[in-house]
Amino acid sequence: MPLFAQVGIGTTTPSIQTMLDITSSTKGFLMPRLSSAERDANLADNDPLTVYPDNTPVLDPIPGPTDYLVEGTMFFNTDINKMQYWDAVNFVWISLKADSAVGNEGSVLMNFPAFGDVGAVKFNLLEELQYEYSWTVSRIDYTGGAATTIPNFNFVLVESTFGPFVKIAFNEADFDLGPSPVTSWPENAPDTTKSGIWDETNNTILENPIEGQVHFWRLVIEYSNDDDDGLIEAVISNPNPLSSFSTSNSSVFVDTETFNTDIETATFIFITIADSFSLPSSLNGGTGYEISFRADEDVTISIRSILRISMFKD
Repeated sequence: MPLFAQVGIGTTTPSIQTMLDITSSTKGFLMPRLSSAERDANLADNDPLTVYPDNTPVLDPIPGPTDYLVEGTMFFNTDINKMQYWDAVNFVWISLKADSAVGNEGSVLMNFPAFGDVGAVKFNLLEELQYEYSWTVSRIDYTGGAATTIPNFNFVLVESTFGPFVKIAFNEADFDLGPSPVTSWPENAPDTTKSGIWDETNNTILENPIEGQVHFWRLVIEYSNDDDDGLIEAVISNPNPLSSFSTSNSSVFVDTETFNTDIETATFIFITIADSFSLPSSLNGGTGYEISFRADEDVTISIRSILRISMFKD
């Protein structure tokens, strides 16, 4: 007569929801441990070409009609210090690492008041005057044989270039973190507050603390100007003296009066890769990245939002 029961180790009342219930408050579970060579010799060689005629992977080196390796078979690979499981074609390692790199992707949005709102974080960008030319044109009309002096025309031509960079600085109280799901902190993030993305002391933006992780940054500004059209340049740079990293992005801005608007928007995209020179937790004294702006015409800007997207780093 067949018997059906649950197995308990360390307990006399194993859970009826499990086939095996191991209970302990002082010991761990130690799964089978094999090297890659032992795996290849005794389980499957992880080679998709080792198959039955019907392309079904089999045990190697002793194939046979009953030697299928069941999907889900697991062991700990001592060569790579990772758990692996059989997916019916290959052994796949499970992405669990002691450095907590799992779940390191995510996004964080910093929202700021609009240009016209109280509390807007504004900065004045000034052009640098290079040359100014002025001249007067005099005219005399000889119509009808009589000379008549016509009022003079005065002309002024101004040439300017980019003015000085203005480094942005503000307090944590000047912005809010965007709601979920736009803001979804990486699971490994040690700080999920405003100080996890903005260093108020150094006025720098911060990456997720995984070296080699790629980050996309989107900066949105609003501006108002009633002068000529021009260019705004945004720069992200690492102030660490051991680093020379700097990247820039330019955007054309227009005379807002031309379009009968008071405020216009410009967007800048940047990419950074976290390293020991940018991460505050590193030995090389990183403090994050500074953000600076400059323009070749006078313009007032305000920070509208800063978005950080952290890509998954294996």
